[in-house]
Amino acid sequence: MVFHTNGYWKETETLQKKVSLMREWILGLDHRETLNAKALLACIVWDSGNYVKAHELQLQVLETRMRFLGKEDPDTLETMSNLALSFIQRGEYKKAEEFQLQVLGTKENTRGTNHPLTLETMQNLALTYHYQGLYAEAEVLQTKVLEAKKTTLGPEDPDTLQSMGNLALTYMWKMEYSKAEILQKEVLEIRKRIWGCGHPDTLWAKENLLGILRSQIRDVNENKEKQLWQDIESLAGQEDTTKLSTINDEVVTFIWQGHYNDLHQFQ
Repeated sequence: MVFHTNGYWKETETLQKKVSLMREWILGLDHRETLNAKALLACIVWDSGNYVKAHELQLQVLETRMRFLGKEDPDTLETMSNLALSFIQRGEYKKAEEFQLQVLGTKENTRGTNHPLTLETMQNLALTYHYQGLYAEAEVLQTKVLEAKKTTLGPEDPDTLQSMGNLALTYMWKMEYSKAEILQKEVLEIRKRIWGCGHPDTLWAKENLLGILRSQIRDVNENKEKQLWQDIESLAGQEDTTKLSTINDEVVTFIWQGHYNDLHQFQ
């Protein structure tokens, strides 16, 4: 899709509409390829910034897939997952939670608890809990995901480390700072050893640890505060520590960034 990758949203949308209509005319409304074309159209519309229209298209795709393919079909489940993430973007967290719980239950029954797609759904549901301030519920799911990834992928796999970082930040929001600090330090040390200090993922891990350290300052005594500032300055090195005031607000965006990429995978 040359137009799409170069940012020609209107041109891409026009072409994809023609593809979708042609498939509907030749193959029928209920054909899998017709539904795939409509799902891709939703993706293109989303990328153009028209989130309302993209959401409406997703709802249409889901209704048709549910009717013709069934609620346990992989394409139906994928549409439900994407629609749940669209609800998150709209701030409709309860609707997102409802969809994700349905998808999770089906995937656990059909694929097993440790299947990558099941774990992905658990992570997305944990994200939804996080945005609702339900940190205990998020922690339960994130712990399951982390243990499963350690077993299936190994403790130093990038996906395992991302899940470890997710859990560390949940501990931070629960004000369980010692747990958060220990876990995030482990993430940082592994990433430094494997990828080096200048790798983007290592830098993200470092900034998240800085955020965890700084978040403790308002809740500790004077001696502990001095120690924390020493740790922050040591970790930050030559960076301007006045910039660290923004880290606590941005830290969640860092860690969940990977999940929002799923919003673009409508097909």
